[in-house]
Amino acid sequence: MVKDRKEYFKQYYEKNKEEIQKYRREWHQANKKKQNLRSNKYYLEHKEKIDKQIKKWKIENKDKHNLHAEKYRKKHPKKIIARQMVNNRLPIKSSCEICSSRGRLERHHWRYDKPLEVNTLCKFCHNVQHINKGGKKTWEN
Repeated sequence: MVKDRKEYFKQYYEKNKEEIQKYRREWHQANKKKQNLRSNKYYLEHKEKIDKQIKKWKIENKDKHNLHAEKYRKKHPKKIIARQMVNNRLPIKSSCEICSSRGRLERHHWRYDKPLEVNTLCKFCHNVQHINKGGKKTWEN
């Protein structure tokens, strides 16, 4: 019975593929924040497993990974230059400049045309700044 059911859903999906995909795209557009929260929660609960899978994929698919990395470098040359300049010149501070956390620290560029203008943020605060899409320092308002 299970095989018949699986086959039924497979056939249903094939018949209605475009409609289903359209519905999913619309749902994701309408529920971006909800979906991001769900994804972040899942990642935190399964971090080790996911990181292991990503590492394994990168090893098994070196060509695809290198191609993706090359496309990224071509698409975002200012980001690459800014990161290289900062990594070679500025040490990372000992705590997050927003919440004072000492764990999982990263550099955040407010503008890539000013590569040495960076702040040290924890992973969470860094993500918040990207969600706020700011060149504007939202935590200083």
